[in-house]
Amino acid sequence: MTYDEANPARFAAVPVTVPGQDRILARRRDLVVAVNSVCAYPRAVTFQLFIKTRFEDGESPNLAFKMPHLLQPGNFEFGTDIRDATGDWKSVEPNFAGGGGGGYGEPHGISTYEFKWWVSFSSDVQGFRLRCVWEERGVPESTAELDVRQLHEAARAAGPAWSDD
Repeated sequence: MTYDEANPARFAAVPVTVPGQDRILARRRDLVVAVNSVCAYPRAVTFQLFIKTRFEDGESPNLAFKMPHLLQPGNFEFGTDIRDATGDWKSVEPNFAGGGGGGYGEPHGISTYEFKWWVSFSSDVQGFRLRCVWEERGVPESTAELDVRQLHEAARAAGPAWSDD
């Protein structure tokens, strides 16, 4: 499947929200990383990556998703994995669809970031998980698996954007 075939922005379809798929990937005294707003299209899954930080040193996290050449070892890393028909997990690069964030004048070094992502998702996918690691902030690799059965059901229920009349 090509990028254009799977890109939800190119679909003439209304996505279906997949309830119960919100996941916390990491939670510490000074940050939370979560995934929410999971939606299914006929050939893709979209979701929001939510990051809220509280760093008293005033340092902003390096979240240069669209510019990976700016990322350094130990910076926040995020990815997705798909389990194929053989049962093997393989890394699949999520596609950045927009978002951002920052301090917004919040006290105590609090910053909020919200990023939308999408991943190609075909009917032969047997498993779908999200992962993150943030070494410089002491967050070990964390994974959260979504309910692939619910994702497939929602993808089948996604309807056409345009009416026939």
